Amino acid sequence: MIEVIIPALNEEKTIHHIVRACLHAPSISVVHVMIDADTADNTYEEARTAGASVNRYHGVKGKGQLINYVAQVVQTPRVMLCDGDYTRFSPHIAEIATAIHHSNDTMRIIVPRMPTPAQWKVGGAPFPFNPGAWGVNSGLRSFPKFLLDDITLHGYLVETQLNQAARTRGVIIEQLYEPSFVQPLRFSQRRLEAMEADRAWGVANGILNA
Repeated sequence: MIEVIIPALNEEKTIHHIVRACLHAPSISVVHVMIDADTADNTYEEARTAGASVNRYHGVKGKGQLINYVAQVVQTPRVMLCDGDYTRFSPHIAEIATAIHHSNDTMRIIVPRMPTPAQWKVGGAPFPFNPGAWGVNSGLRSFPKFLLDDITLHGYLVETQLNQAARTRGVIIEQLYEPSFVQPLRFSQRRLEAMEADRAWGVANGILNA
């Protein structure tokens, strides 16, 4: 069995459906939804009524910090990480993410429908369109829980840090392209500023190249 971690910020429109889809997948036992302290909508209520284990801690915000908090209570040897804003998410997609056909020491990354270069530009992404980077940094993945024991995750660098930890520990990374679901591009000015701050932190700490 696998437990799911969903860090969530203002995702009342999608979170209920994602939680229900996960809980209908036979290999998933628990869905943990961690509510960002800056959430101002009904994400908490929507996740709770869908059947998730929901937590919101005072002052705890940022994708990495939310995952670090809940990782301490996860009991299964594998975990699935899922964003809270996917559309067209289904139990089938959750099953694809959690099914491992080779080894338990595998990180399976599910790549959603790729944005076009035009969508990337309109979305305000602060760097050139890079399909390869988009794929390997997808937020939907399953992996051995021991990877979370090695690192303190930071902001928007969560996926980059997990990829790095997997390579360090010899965990196989495989990507599966699943075009049936979509992750909206939402690059507000505030988010762009946070991404840039995290990029600077990553460079200073040797996680990213300058």
